[in-house]
Amino acid sequence: MSAIAAVPHAGESHVFFNQHSQCIDYLANLFIELESKASKAFDNAFRLDIPAEDLKQTLISIADTRGYINADGSKNLRGSQYELILTFAPSFHIDHQATARFRYALIWEKNLKGLISEIFEGSMRYELRPEGKDILSSVKLSDRAMQLYKKCRVESRIPILKVRAVAE
Repeated sequence: MSAIAAVPHAGESHVFFNQHSQCIDYLANLFIELESKASKAFDNAFRLDIPAEDLKQTLISIADTRGYINADGSKNLRGSQYELILTFAPSFHIDHQATARFRYALIWEKNLKGLISEIFEGSMRYELRPEGKDILSSVKLSDRAMQLYKKCRVESRIPILKVRAVAE
């Protein structure tokens, strides 16, 4: 019989109340003990993760400033037993203020009349729609509008560090 099946339903006879009471007490106590152990494990993991993340940032900095650049743009730095391999993944986010300025410039120039709602999604701020990039690549923008467009999408690089044993 499972632990759940042993617990009486509302309105059932309480002849076996003592047995069911013990079952509930056992399960509740087990839950509290496991929850306490899990909480302590998470606390320990968090305390260990802080210096590990600090060390990771140090290794990224060392590999970035002293590593040898490979043809693919990654960087390597070798020790006698381990090597650091640093790559960068692109990350993009939209600058909403730059996007609003770009939108207003397009409206002012009147060269995309009728397409503005297909390029931008409006709320209290404007966001470029995913299909907006395709539309914009098919039209001729003024130099000013192109400069504003380039400021809408901000690119950064996210470092990815691999540490592996040197193959002998």
